[in-house]
Formats: sequence, C-alpha cells, structure tokens
Amino acid sequence: PDDDFGLDLQFLTRLEPVLDFLQTQYWRVRVEGMEQIPLSSPCVFVANRSGLIPYDGLMLAHILSRFGDAESRVRFLVSDSVASQPFLQGWLARVGAVRACRENAERLLDSGFSVIAFPEGDGGASKSFRDRYTLVRFSRDGAIQAALEREVPLVPVGLVGAEETHPLLARISPPPALAGLPFLPVTPTFPLFGALGALPLPARWVIRFGTSWSSGDLEFKAEDEVSLMRVHAEIRERVQALVRAALKTRGSAWR
Repeated sequence: PDDDFGLDLQFLTRLEPVLDFLQTQYWRVRVEGMEQIPLSSPCVFVANRSGLIPYDGLMLAHILSRFGDAESRVRFLVSDSVASQPFLQGWLARVGAVRACRENAERLLDSGFSVIAFPEGDGGASKSFRDRYTLVRFSRDGAIQAALEREVPLVPVGLVGAEETHPLLARISPPPALAGLPFLPVTPTFPLFGALGALPLPARWVIRFGTSWSSGDLEFKAEDEVSLMRVHAEIRERVQALVRAALKTRGSAWR
C-alpha cells in the first residue's frame, strides 16, 4: 500500500479505464458547478448517500482526482458496516476508501488530503426507492467537525443517479456470513440473479457542486452541541437543494 490506509496507486492506475468508462459511457455522468471547488487547500465534500456499495464515493473521488496529482487523491469515507465486510474491506482500501470516524478525517485533513463525507450514514443507504433523494437527518459527523475546527472549506454536493443503479425495493436480514451489514438489499436484479445482480444499472448521473463555506462564515463554537446541530442542518439543506436542482437538469434516468 502507498499509505497507512491501504491506498494502492498502481491498482488505481489499472482501474482508471474502467472508471472512465463508467463515468463517460455507462452512467454518462454530468458534472455541474466544478468552478465551486476550492483548489488551494484541503476541503470536505459533503454529499448525499446512495446504497450500500459506495459507487457514489468512488465516482466522486475519481472525478475530483482530475484536480491534483495521484498522491493527493481525494479520499472517501465509508461506514463501519461496509468497511468491516471481508469481501469489500481490502478492495475499498485499495481504491481510496477510509473508515468514517473523526480521527481518520483529522489525520487526512492534517496531511493535506481532501475528504468526501456522507453524513446520512447507513440511514441514507437504507432509504426505499420511493424515498430516494429525500435526505435523512445528518448524524453528528466527524469529518464536518474536523473541518469546522480547522476552518477547512465545506463543499456541499448533490449526487443524482446512484440510487437508480440499485433501486432498493426491500430490506432483509443479512446472513451470518455478512454479520455487521445493517441489511441485505432486495433490488430488481439482486438476489434474483445472484452475483450478476450486484452489477449496477446504467442510470444517468448528475453531480452538482455548491458554494463552499467554512466556520469563518458561521456563528460556530467548537464543542457547542447546539451550534454543531445548526451547521449539520444547514449543510443538509444545501445538499438537498443541490439534489433537487440536479434532478431537474437530469430529467429521465434512462435516456
């Protein structure tokens, strides 16, 4: 690995053509608001969560990698329930995923890395298809706290398309071999088609970046619970507004 978190830059280089294909041909990702991305310092990108398999974080990190060299690649945070799964753990670490916690976010920001956070957590991944793109309440997020204390810019991101790649129809209890997962998803193709059913559908994506801001723009006091809740609520509203705007510009998910 190229760092303590398990990033494998050689593996990512080999994977690059696949990620390019997913971005340009398969999901036809449209990116809006790239001019909002701060280029001079690390930042925390705050996005809505879509499904258990973190295609959202992987694709967002791939797109943001165009803004820097490989060694400063943006890292995306994944919940314990996903990061602890033996069949995903090693692969996710190699492509730049890091277990979501405040300590890891602080280490990354202090080392000059930007971070992608999904404060909805497992609650965002477990939304039914009917409730897609309606954000659940943000949990107390370690990456947001770390950014506020360091006056690191927070960049809201609305991500549309990933929830159609695996439309969640129902949730069932995971088998013992997958203990730790909050649920096992039932989609139109999984588990009906077995392992093939885990392949994502070719829905069209839109990723929309919003205006960045930091604790210097807010009435924020470190370790003040009310102040922290207010910030989480504010950034949730900003992400939700970006999601709504992205849904309008995308139109149909399939053409």
